Amino acid sequence: MELGTLQSKVKVWDGTEIILVNADGSINSVVTATDLDIRDLTSAQDDVSVTTVKPDGTNTMPSLDTVARAGFVKITDGVETALVDANGNLNVSPTEYFTEVAKGNVTGSSIVNKFGAAHDFDTGDGEVLIWDASDDSITYDNNDASKYLKATWGTSTTADIGILSCAAAGTQTIEIQGIGTDDALLVQTFTLNGTTDVDLSATGTDYKRIFRMKNTGTTDLGGHVWVRTNGSAQDAGTPGVPGDAATIRGMIHEENNQTEMACYTVPTACTTQMHRLYTYTSGGSRVTNYIVRLYARSSGGVYQLKWKGSISDDSSAEVLYKLPPTFAAETDLIMTAETTESAITGSSVIAGFDLLTVAD
Repeated sequence: MELGTLQSKVKVWDGTEIILVNADGSINSVVTATDLDIRDLTSAQDDVSVTTVKPDGTNTMPSLDTVARAGFVKITDGVETALVDANGNLNVSPTEYFTEVAKGNVTGSSIVNKFGAAHDFDTGDGEVLIWDASDDSITYDNNDASKYLKATWGTSTTADIGILSCAAAGTQTIEIQGIGTDDALLVQTFTLNGTTDVDLSATGTDYKRIFRMKNTGTTDLGGHVWVRTNGSAQDAGTPGVPGDAATIRGMIHEENNQTEMACYTVPTACTTQMHRLYTYTSGGSRVTNYIVRLYARSSGGVYQLKWKGSISDDSSAEVLYKLPPTFAAETDLIMTAETTESAITGSSVIAGFDLLTVAD
């Protein structure tokens, strides 16, 4: 007899289990099974209850037909949850990669934002490093012109940066970021002692490079703060102020409570990508033109030009890299500015760059 001519249900029996088959060939029964390929049961009438899914027999699931009609299925590992719609598509709301890095969700990766300012310089100063010490309003007893030089910041070949001082009274806590003798990232905090020198090695470790300092205390700074090399002295007549500009390795302008240094050294066992750089004029003389440069120097090497741009008056420049340049561990990165017109005084330029640093 053909199924198509059946007028009623047909029983199919293997001697133990019985199922009912409708005249149209569909199954009219709830089938309990422990080893069943549900792809064979495509009719909407079929209701397959699956039990003892886990080997320990503790888990049960509703009928797959019910789940499919529910719209979404949650897939979870106990922490993260994803939704799968009835068509089998993932329904997710991804977050931007750099947001996840900033949230600490990408192991071994960090975002570094470096910004700097050359506060006050003249045509005669030549090409100046874009950092706090490039400031005509502050003079030093010896080697005053050294405060502008890109060589000054990155001169140290050993961890010889170990003296902290302030031009005013205060006991604020200063966080110093840089690299130590092993070229690894080094972040420490020290307490100011007014105009008296603070020996970093007394409570911590000396630095080979410094690329950020900030006041993490609860009161504003009362004067500029400097960090300089070991063995150097203060200005003979101005307490707290370095006596030799060539020994300066970092400086905080009191009104900022942190450094403005377009300088960075890639820590050991890391690689850095530059995703953005920018520059613009800021206060001071704007009736002139400036050339702004980015340099990179590998360990033991020389500064190589990596970018050069020109700005004038109220203009600015920004570069967003589609293919970010990559810099290896222990590479120094700096930006400089130069006034191209004669007899210009009171110039001021701001510049910086955004990095993604990844552990190797």
